[in-house]
Amino acid sequence: ILLTSFLRYIEGLPCTDQSTKFFWKINSSGSKNFKLCSWLITKKKKKRKEICERTSPSDQLLAKDVCPVTCDTCPSPAPSVVPSLVPSSVPSSSSRPSSVPSLTPSSQPSDVPSQAPSLSPSSTPSTVPSVMQSSSPSNDPSQVPSSVPSSAPSSVPSLKPSSGPSSVPSQVPSLLPSLRPS
Repeated sequence: ILLTSFLRYIEGLPCTDQSTKFFWKINSSGSKNFKLCSWLITKKKKKRKEICERTSPSDQLLAKDVCPVTCDTCPSPAPSVVPSLVPSSVPSSSSRPSSVPSLTPSSQPSDVPSQAPSLSPSSTPSTVPSVMQSSSPSNDPSQVPSSVPSSAPSSVPSLKPSSGPSSVPSQVPSLLPSLRPS
């Protein structure tokens, strides 16, 4: 429901308390008790705050989700100047990345590549080859050969011959004759 309030805000619709009931408590007989926002608004500020800050049970609609106006959980029209101590449950929408790096990296890669390289290399190499070649290739060869052949011949001869013939003829003839005729 908080997401619904956020989406309503994005669409320019006002953030409003819902007519749906929220989970209040389990009574002495063990049955679940639900209340409306109109009931919550009649409570004293301290009690209302306590009810609005509840986070469990997670499988039930809570007051903060159903009563965003009463609980003061409507999304703000602009980001705050001072970062919050606790991350929000709904991501902010921005066309630009943050100017401050995250303290904990995300589990998923970004949809938009960064414009500048990282200041430090990653601790684990990528399992996917780069789409673009590096502007400054490494001086040391990799320990494991690539699974895809290169598109151009090497300028340095291989110490170990390949298992199959080359698809591109060499520019320089061999110094030694072949062991078998071609």
